[in-house]
Amino acid sequence: MNLLMIILTILLYLKYFQICVNQRKPVRTMVINSLLGVVLLTALSFATSFSGEGIAVNYATVAISSVLGLPGVVMLYLICFWI
Repeated sequence: MNLLMIILTILLYLKYFQICVNQRKPVRTMVINSLLGVVLLTALSFATSFSGEGIAVNYATVAISSVLGLPGVVMLYLICFWI
């Protein structure tokens, strides 16, 4: 199962960069997506803190959400409920 998650993460990461490079302004697209990822991670952490389950904010989750942006936060949220 760990190998499957690693392969899936690598494929999502490559697809993300492929989409960003094909944009008209790839650097701006990646910066905006990274900022949206961190903001969504913070909002999601705050919203799910009342229920007791959700994504913990630590160095790894902030790094994933800032590198992968919005798809990274969605992936973290799905992994949180999958495990």
